[in-house]
Amino acid sequence: MKVFITGATGLIGSEIAKQLITKGYDIVAIRRASSSLTLLSDAASMIEWHTADLFDTEVLYELIGGVDYVIHCAGVISEGNVDQMYNVNVDGTANIVNACIASDIKKLVHFSSISALGKSKNGSLVSETTKWEDGPQNSKYGESKMLGEREVWRGIAEDLSAVILNPSVVLGVGDGQSGSSVILPLIAQGPKRYLEGGTGFVDVVDVAALAIAAMESDIVAKRYVVSGYNKSFRELMTDVATSLGVDAPVIPMKKIFLNIMSNLDAIASFVLRRERKFTKTMVMQATRTMVYDNALSKFDFNFSYTPWEETIERLCKDYKSNNNIK
Repeated sequence: MKVFITGATGLIGSEIAKQLITKGYDIVAIRRASSSLTLLSDAASMIEWHTADLFDTEVLYELIGGVDYVIHCAGVISEGNVDQMYNVNVDGTANIVNACIASDIKKLVHFSSISALGKSKNGSLVSETTKWEDGPQNSKYGESKMLGEREVWRGIAEDLSAVILNPSVVLGVGDGQSGSSVILPLIAQGPKRYLEGGTGFVDVVDVAALAIAAMESDIVAKRYVVSGYNKSFRELMTDVATSLGVDAPVIPMKKIFLNIMSNLDAIASFVLRRERKFTKTMVMQATRTMVYDNALSKFDFNFSYTPWEETIERLCKDYKSNNNIK
């Protein structure tokens, strides 16, 4: 069986590729010429690589036409370049969907985000059925992923077999430079302040395992919250700091301070003509608490998420090993 993966060099895609190879699948993937294969380690040599992106439609149609499954992990998170983010997360997804419709694949597994889900107003659990409402409570990233999901639902309406996964903040060592992989390097510095909000978190190993379970199942036309734990940012930072042997943060970072930082970033981005690094939306996300319901994913796939303590222990052990920390 052949599986085509987009985003195979990233945190999620690389873990999926490694688990699939262990299970005996053949992997076909696309990447940019500049993409690092570090996260794949020895598995990189076992993948059939093609230099392309989500807009090389001729290549996509050819490659997807020769595989059994497609797992679409590629996406842009940064809100610094909104046009690029929408282009990749919406139009790029549309290209994948169209190529899948034109082929004879068994299933598409599409990676969305909890950001594409609706928001609770009273602290209740957010689930797959929480209604999306337009408004300032949503990030541009979340909106782009929501619109990307709509492309998948369009494909489903055209008889495409597909499943949508909405992971929360994915915990993994990664490259330490982008996305959630910056969490451990940041906490390793022993910051004194913590963010006052909270959200859902999930082990990258669980994300990959659940993606493969969804791919191999008979389930289609459904979406799933993929989240192992609801934790405050202080809990996350404290537990990681303790495991890394550094001081845990003790001072809350107030919203007024974050707003000042956002305003200064706006001025700097204008003067230096660079992308925004800390927007008002980021301030909102850092200071609010959202909790997520993972019951459907556990029930439909008979799935058990890795205990929080085991995830933190493994990640910190890997981080210290990679950085020669005793």
